Amino acid sequence: MNYEMKGTKDVLAEKAEFSSGYLRYVIVMLFLVNVINLADRTIMSVLIESIRLDMHLTDGQIGLLSGFAFALFYAVAGIFIARMADLHDRRIVLGVSILAWSALTAITGAVHSFWQFFLARMGVGVGEAGAVPISNAMIGDYFPPEHRSLAHAVFIAGSFIGVFVGSLIGGYVGDAYGWRIAFVAAALPGVPIALLVFATLRDPRCNGDGKITTVDASTLGGTLRTLAKNNAFVFLSLSCGFLTFMVFGLITWFPAFLMRTHGLEQATVGLYFGTTLGVGMACGSVLGGLIANVLAKRSLRWLTGMPLILSFLFIPLYEIAIFASNSTVSLIFIGAAAALGGATLGPALGAIQTVLNPSMRAMGASVTGFSASLIGLGLAPFLVGILSDYFTPEMGAAAGLQTALAVTVLMGVVASLMLFCAHRSFGNRIASQIY
Repeated sequence: MNYEMKGTKDVLAEKAEFSSGYLRYVIVMLFLVNVINLADRTIMSVLIESIRLDMHLTDGQIGLLSGFAFALFYAVAGIFIARMADLHDRRIVLGVSILAWSALTAITGAVHSFWQFFLARMGVGVGEAGAVPISNAMIGDYFPPEHRSLAHAVFIAGSFIGVFVGSLIGGYVGDAYGWRIAFVAAALPGVPIALLVFATLRDPRCNGDGKITTVDASTLGGTLRTLAKNNAFVFLSLSCGFLTFMVFGLITWFPAFLMRTHGLEQATVGLYFGTTLGVGMACGSVLGGLIANVLAKRSLRWLTGMPLILSFLFIPLYEIAIFASNSTVSLIFIGAAAALGGATLGPALGAIQTVLNPSMRAMGASVTGFSASLIGLGLAPFLVGILSDYFTPEMGAAAGLQTALAVTVLMGVVASLMLFCAHRSFGNRIASQIY
């Protein structure tokens, strides 16, 4: 196979010979991988109050467990796991990652101290570090640029369905059997999914004997330097980080906010919040991917233009959800914001894969994940927790958390700025046809 990038055409994606039925199956499998990925990751959001009360933790400690304990090691491990996936069969690396994070999610249910919990969440982060970069790289290998937005959108939709599944498991299993059993229940689906990945998926770069037909010969440092010189990639990665900051700051703490401010029960929050957020983001993601595919056929610049336009609507929608007078209005606006957030991610990830050389796709996706992890998954939950602890003595637990959420949503301004810079750099790269 020829891995050269010619203009806006991806020769690897053009020449790979896969039936449309198999390509649909690949997307379904990657969708399911992302469902269990996010279910295992976000189940803690619904269980926060039970864990906090049972283990006598502060909001700051919960922020560390739900944020940095997971995200720091997720981000660092992602670089090395992605490098392995660029050098070896992506299918094998992905399957092993699924088994690892599933086992550690189950182990989380057996912890009895803050530091045991920290180490367990750290382990889940290391295991899950391979899911998104490898899946994104495989989508980039299978599909040409003008078709990637929808493929990425369906994959992303799995994450939001995962939020829904994780919320249901956390709400109902946690309410009936306790938070420890809920972690074990969330871990179980990982085993059959991993076995299907091993048995049925293929790495498009592999030839008949299973060997990679071409491998990036540069060192890890050389690859990172190449990515750092790609302005479009850098700004796209940063924009994903700040978009994730808004989304995961809310995903982590909004269930606790609904319980404290509106008096909802844990099982009720698991059902309604999980449904609103999961369905909203999933539908927005798929619809956004469909629209982006149509627009991208006219001009690939829509891959960054569409997320930029949508980003200006995030802050008002989230703020209305936070300060709504009742839980119904709050959930409606969270759903609307979630749908717009989902619609931005497919084209943004499609743009990232478009500016990457095929031999660096997993590494590039992991660098984007590094940005999203540290800025979004790590900093956002921790900052919300610290701000909540700061405001609570004067305002009370409910109002303190409400104010903390309102402050962190303002990070959307930075996300829009990064998307504007990404749009300009991506346009220049498309015009010069340098990949």
